[in-house]
Amino acid sequence: MIDYVFYRLYKLYKVKEKISDNSAIHSSIAVMLLLYICLFFSIVMSMNFILGSINSEYYEQFGRFVRQFPKNNIKIALVILALFCDGVNYFYYRKRYKMLIEKYKNHHLNNTFKVWYLYFVAAGLLVFPFILHRILMIFV
Repeated sequence: MIDYVFYRLYKLYKVKEKISDNSAIHSSIAVMLLLYICLFFSIVMSMNFILGSINSEYYEQFGRFVRQFPKNNIKIALVILALFCDGVNYFYYRKRYKMLIEKYKNHHLNNTFKVWYLYFVAAGLLVFPFILHRILMIFV
C-alpha cells in the first residue's frame, strides 16, 4: 500500500506540476515522511494513553525518563531519525519508481483513490489518540 501511495503522489507531482523525475520523487517522499511522522505520533500517543489508563504510575515514570534528557538532544535525535527515513526512502524509490509506474499504471484504485484523501488520513492519525484518550477516560 505504501508503494501505491508513493506512485499516486509521484504521478500527481510529475503530471500536474510538470516537474522533473528527481523533484517528483523528493516531493513524494516528503509527503510520505509527513505521513510516517503522523503514524509514529499516533502510535506513541495511543500507547501512552493506553498504558497511562491502565497504570497511573506510568505517567510519572515516563515523565521522569523524558526529563532526564536535555530537550535539544531529543529534537536532534528526531531530526536525525527523520533524515534517515528520508534517505532510506529516497534510495529505495529511486531504484524502483519506474517499476512502480508500470505496476500501478492500470490499477483499479486509480479511479477511486484520490490523493487528497491522504490529508484526511494524516488528520485522522493526529486526532485518533485524543479520541482514544477521551474514550478511555469514560470507561476507565
